[in-house]
Amino acid sequence: MKRRSAFTLIELLVVIAIIAVLIALLLPAVQAAREAARRSQCVNNLKQIALATQNYHDVNLSFPSQIGYFPTWSSPGDTRVGWLLQILPQMEQAQLSSAYNFTTGDRTSYSAAQGNTTVLGMRLNTFTCPSYPDPMILQGQNDWNGMGAPYNTWNIAGTCYKGNLGDNGAGTLPGQPNNYGDVNGNTPTARGMFWRATMVVTMASVTDGTSNTMLAGEALPSACKWNAWAESNSSVAVTSIPLNQRYSTNPAAVGYSWGFASKHPGGGNFAFVDGSVRYIKNTIAMPIYMALSSRAGGETISADQY
Repeated sequence: MKRRSAFTLIELLVVIAIIAVLIALLLPAVQAAREAARRSQCVNNLKQIALATQNYHDVNLSFPSQIGYFPTWSSPGDTRVGWLLQILPQMEQAQLSSAYNFTTGDRTSYSAAQGNTTVLGMRLNTFTCPSYPDPMILQGQNDWNGMGAPYNTWNIAGTCYKGNLGDNGAGTLPGQPNNYGDVNGNTPTARGMFWRATMVVTMASVTDGTSNTMLAGEALPSACKWNAWAESNSSVAVTSIPLNQRYSTNPAAVGYSWGFASKHPGGGNFAFVDGSVRYIKNTIAMPIYMALSSRAGGETISADQY
């Protein structure tokens, strides 16, 4: 009687082991390819933001302000209008911009925000990094997070991209701003691209060079309670805190959580004033990192330093 050939148990186990090894080798490659695609989309998002900001400058002859009445400061003025909100028309979001009421009250009563909760809760793909895994709609955010209902129950849409305030950090907290500046004549001291409306930043005032000055960088909505694309103090970050590092794990710690951060391995994407987008590593020296955030610091920086 003829015997049929068949796999022995040992041979079967060897085949299974080989398949398992091949899968183990393949998975990192697949994950790396997916991350490369996500990082490419992230770069594209920042590119769109940078180009929209340039177009805003062409129309208004200055960059948008971090905070203030739209588009210029006018007492009472502090209506929590962030810079990303101001560039909506240049991002083909004119309808959403028109839905925001720029003239409803001031921050003291918070009536401006209360009358614009629909826009504040609108999630935009351009402001969302594909590598960010957590929810983009959050509660208890922003300058209202210490207040009671209804403020702490609003659905607030976050942003994975924040504007460059500069290397502010002379206060008692690592990321605490130096001097805000206001309608009473106080002079703002921010060295970055966005600040209060009394600090007018034009292309000509970027004397360090548009290719050497950060415009915006990545941020993690879950890492900082001040995170919202449509709100002023929640759409900016500082370089006085190292990239991807927080001095406190508490996202509600004022100043400590205001740094740039990313879910991409080893660093994060940054848009520069000239419209270019570059990947900056976590290992960048702090003096170089901070110098890249100043618009007129006079620092000499070569590309091989970061």
